[in-house]
Amino acid sequence: MVAIFAEPFDDCTSPMSRYAMPRLTKKLVDALPSASEASYAWDDQLSGFGVKILPTGKKKYIVKYRVGGGRTGRPRWYAVGAHGQLTCEQAREIATQVLAAVARGEDPQGQKESLRTAPTVADLWKRFEDEHLPRKKPRSAAGYRQIASAHLLPALGRLKVAGQALPLR
Repeated sequence: MVAIFAEPFDDCTSPMSRYAMPRLTKKLVDALPSASEASYAWDDQLSGFGVKILPTGKKKYIVKYRVGGGRTGRPRWYAVGAHGQLTCEQAREIATQVLAAVARGEDPQGQKESLRTAPTVADLWKRFEDEHLPRKKPRSAAGYRQIASAHLLPALGRLKVAGQALPLR
């Protein structure tokens, strides 16, 4: 029988925490039933690693961890990937890497979120246009706008600036 828990960090007084949770395997994950609301099954060997069973029947591997101070830290959820696209062992390996990053003091989910909200080249162009072009001569400003609209924005406008290195000359 598979024990399904609402939270992986139940306190020791919870009656559910007395039951052994099984090691997640493909056979076990395939056998997990879907419910009317999202439920979770947690691995017994890797704390915080589990699978989220959605009401639609889809299953996603997840990692739950805390940032900044153990039990008092803010809980974070890291989506590893969908069951079927990843094997259970591949998901466990990724979860191990995520938990190792957490042990080093990093916040993997926070890094994903900051990359998602990082400015694009178009955002930086807009800032340059608002802050610096008014100080340029009209002819120079028109030249900058023409280059940006003809070359820069079509080619690189959607590119995230975070993590991009400039080539050294």
